[in-house]
This record gives sequence, structure tokens and C-alpha cells, in this order.
Amino acid sequence: MKLTMKRFLMFAVTFFFVMSISINVFADTAESARNLFYTGNNINKTVDGKSDVYMAGNTISLNGTVEGDVIVAGNTINIDVNSIGGSVRAAGNIININSQINRNITAFANAININSNSKAKGVYVFAESVNLLGEVEDLYIVASKVELNGVVTGNAKIICDELIIAENARVDGSFDVKSENEPTVLGSFNTSKINFEKIETNNKNNNFLGSTVMGSFLGVELLGKVMSLITAIILVLLITLLCKKYLSNSYDRLVNKPWLPFLIGFATLIIVPILSMMLCFTVVCIPISIISILIYSVLIYIAPIISGIVIGRIVFRNMNKYLSAIVFTLIIKLITFIPFIGVIASLACLLLSLGLFIQNIFAILTEKQA
Repeated sequence: MKLTMKRFLMFAVTFFFVMSISINVFADTAESARNLFYTGNNINKTVDGKSDVYMAGNTISLNGTVEGDVIVAGNTINIDVNSIGGSVRAAGNIININSQINRNITAFANAININSNSKAKGVYVFAESVNLLGEVEDLYIVASKVELNGVVTGNAKIICDELIIAENARVDGSFDVKSENEPTVLGSFNTSKINFEKIETNNKNNNFLGSTVMGSFLGVELLGKVMSLITAIILVLLITLLCKKYLSNSYDRLVNKPWLPFLIGFATLIIVPILSMMLCFTVVCIPISIISILIYSVLIYIAPIISGIVIGRIVFRNMNKYLSAIVFTLIIKLITFIPFIGVIASLACLLLSLGLFIQNIFAILTEKQA
């Protein structure tokens, strides 16, 4: 067992070192299950994609045709594809779209420009400024400034500080506008179609998005935290009941060598995501990559739970194991709500959870070999 752990740690250190000096060897383009993946600083690609296209970089330009979806993240994004069979999902600083899109556009950015040659079913965008020149079926915009100079054949809903309705604007369905200011109409648009709702603000200098969204977010955040605590209690009871041997072994390992699970957890935290991404480049190993990511995600989610149960047994030795697990887990969860300190506590729980999991896995493999 000791020899096996040492080998794992040696592998972790060696792997991290090799990856740190050789990561640039790997290609910036990969094809997996007919999906195309592109990464880099400046990406300019003309593709004939039979499925989905994934891109991440600083400056991105995409041309050609795509039969599936386009998923892209970057600083400046230019999508000038002839036709896209699926949807466009984008996040960046500046997004320019000039494409015939069979389904929807979902985008988050500082500035979003949907040009005159563009066409899509639904457009759902959140930005500082939005300029719509193309044709869409349904439109939903949350932004500071919106310029509407295109065609909406269905319904439109716009929440903004400033709305400019230009000469070529047309909305065939319902047109709902929420704003601090009346829309500015430059052409002959029929203003009677606009269902305008004025947003009252106490401080004219307040940012629109901050003032209107913050109240809702605070309520949702509080409810989310309460639900998080309730979910934690339920998971504590289930894990304590169903994973008695795992928790007992984890308790023994943490008591005997409290530093070791954190060290192993740190190595696992680095290695698993990198290995999973590398495995995605080979079609045969994609299922292994997916399984590893799923396990990794579950361990991240239950890290405060596992840490609370195991450490609770150490801190509250004379307390009922269920009660000690609930009490200490709730303490950890409350600490994670505190800014900065919560990040450190969450990281510590994650390292402990990953380390104990790897130790238990190695113990099972060693027992089977023996």
C-alpha cells in the first residue's frame, strides 16, 4: 500500500512537470465523434462541420457551413458562416454574427451585433449594447442600449436603459418594452404596438442592470443557500447510512496521517482534468473521460459533505455519528458562504474528499491483488 501510494505521488509530480513543459506540443484542433474543437489565441477557420463546432480563444473568426451547433467563447468573435443547422451559443467581449441560423442565438457579451444577412428562430441575448439588423422569429434582450433595425416576425421583449427603433424595424407580434426611458423612434414605426412599462428608479445614476436585477438575485441567492443546507442534511444522512465502511476507512486514514489525503487530493485535482481532456482526443477513450469527469464532478459536489462527516467524527467523538455529521457539515456549509474564507474552506474540503477517495480506491485494488 505504501509503495503504491508513493508511485502515485511520483507519477503525479512527473506528470505535472511533463505537462508544464510539453503542453504546446498538442494540436490546437481536434475532431472527436465528428465534432470539431479549436483553441488558440487567434483562430480563423473555414469549416465544413458535419456536427457541432467548439471554439475558445482571444480573436475568433468562423466561416463555412456547420450542420450542428456553434459553441464559442472569446474576446472578439466573428461568426460569418453560410448556414448553421443548430444553434449559436456564444460568450465574449464583442460578438458579430452574420449567418443563417436554423435554430436559436444565445449570447452574453459587452457588445452584440446581429447583421442584416442573419436569420434565426429565437434570439436571447444579454449585453451592454445590442444592434439587431437581421431577421428573427422571437426576440428577448436584456441590455443597457438596444438598437432595433431588423425584423421580428414573432414576439419581442426588451429590457434596457435606452431603446432606439430605427427606420427598418418591424415587429409582427407583441412588443413589450421595459425601460427607464421612452423608446426613440427614428422611422415610421407604429408606436401603438409597443407595450411600454416604465421602470422607476430612486437614484438616476444607478446602473440599470444592477438596480433591476439585484433584488431578484438576492432573493434567489438566499433561497438557494437554504435549499443547499437542506440538501446537505439529506445527503449526510444517506451517505452516513449507506457508506459506513468507506467513511470508517476514511476516518482511520485521516487520523493516522492527516496531511496525506490533502497531498493526494492536490495531485488528483491537477491530473484528472488534464487527463480527461487528453483522453477526449481519442475516440476509444471518450467514455473513460466522461466517466472520470462525472466521478470528479460528484466528488466536488459532495466534498463538504464527506469532509463534514469525517471531521465531525474526530471533533465530536462522543456525539452520535449522525448528529456529529450533520452539525459539522452545516458548520462547513455556513463557512463556505463567507467571502474569501469560504473559497479556502471549499478548496480544503475538495482536496480532502479527492484524497480520501483515491486512498480508498488504492486500498481496494491492493486488497484484490493480495
